[in-house]
Amino acid sequence: MDIQDFHIKDVRCFAGEHSLRIRPVTFLIGENSTGKSTVLGCMQAFGDLSSPFVVANEPDFNRPPYQMGSYREIARKSRPLSESFELGMTWRAPNADGNYHCRVTLSERPNGTEPIATIVEWRLPSGEQLVFELNSAIDTPLAITTPDGEMTDAPRFHIECGQRSVVDWAFNLQRLRYVIENSDAMKEMLGTPGASLSRLTSLLRKCHEAATNAPRRFESIAPIRSQPRRTYDPVVETPSPEGADVPVTLMNLAKNKKSEWDFLKTRLTAFGNDSGLFKDLKVRRLGRSGSDPFQLAVQVRGPLANLVDTGYGVSQILPILVRILRKKGPRPGVFLLQQPEVHLHPRGQAALTSFLIDTLQGKRRPTSYFLIETHSDYMVDRAQIEIRRRRIRPEDVSVIYLEHAVGKGVRTHNLTFDEMGNLENPPRGYRQFFLQETDNLLGFGD
Repeated sequence: MDIQDFHIKDVRCFAGEHSLRIRPVTFLIGENSTGKSTVLGCMQAFGDLSSPFVVANEPDFNRPPYQMGSYREIARKSRPLSESFELGMTWRAPNADGNYHCRVTLSERPNGTEPIATIVEWRLPSGEQLVFELNSAIDTPLAITTPDGEMTDAPRFHIECGQRSVVDWAFNLQRLRYVIENSDAMKEMLGTPGASLSRLTSLLRKCHEAATNAPRRFESIAPIRSQPRRTYDPVVETPSPEGADVPVTLMNLAKNKKSEWDFLKTRLTAFGNDSGLFKDLKVRRLGRSGSDPFQLAVQVRGPLANLVDTGYGVSQILPILVRILRKKGPRPGVFLLQQPEVHLHPRGQAALTSFLIDTLQGKRRPTSYFLIETHSDYMVDRAQIEIRRRRIRPEDVSVIYLEHAVGKGVRTHNLTFDEMGNLENPPRGYRQFFLQETDNLLGFGD
């Protein structure tokens, strides 16, 4: 599965529809309050909603680390307030002839405050479509029609969901297919002119296959990770965006899974040396019992020292590195990284980009996607250098530049690179601040 684009319409500062070019390494760049975190929060909510591996009856826009609020705080604040907003994704499945699309329309829940999915649309490369619409006015669980009662080479089935949430059907397509094939009422409905049981069940099967090729998980890592501690208690490993679970993960691997620990430690220390952050990492158990406390020790230049005594850089980067290195399964994971450069020296920021690119090396298809909300020029510069070194293709790196547009929210610029790593046709505002600062430094400014 190759993600192509993420679509967002009428969300906060995004007036109208915006299509964001997603690649294995994607940088989200822009001044403060241009919607970078909004994009990541929407992607996490969409991923939870649309993944067949996640049980989600409705999207959650307030799952940590994001707090997007109620519908009225998420929808575009137009006059009058937008009646709905939309999220969607385009991707290409292995050996597919074209792109798959899934789009969700969300409205304010009646007598509530949170967004609720009211329309879900699937569109296949053939042009075939499934449209699910929540309509509480109808008495039956499902009402299935085609436009004007006609069947074409690319049919469009419209399915109204009455007694259930639209999400229950629209993302459980295999179950819906079973219900339709084994329900006399459904067979009778589809036997009317203009509808076809076989065409619909075939389309449901294709859409289900498309869903299983969609991203398996969206994993967010918060902008500020958990603070280091002098000693840790071996509590339950409950993943959190702040990475508070990572020390326990490392302890359990060192204790119980030597081969995995050796691999992880080798990769971690390789990054540590490349970035200049540390040379070695060790788990110190303070007793023989599995319930005894433990410490994380790091060698920076001299002898091993407690993690808490080595500054924030190491503790802030470890959760990112461990989560990415421990990604499981053949399907791509999507990592949403908020300001991963926090507390890192520029050398470490640049090394982090090289680390992300290293994880993609030697793979026919992307094993991960990294969406990086950043203010670091060093991370983007290193990506350009790695393109020039032929360690990553220019088409596998994207820069999404979000720019304030007076009276129009933000303007989206999808920037690409040439074979030498140069940005192609960046807008005037992309480097304007830095150029102005350089002029001022040289005495050419006002």
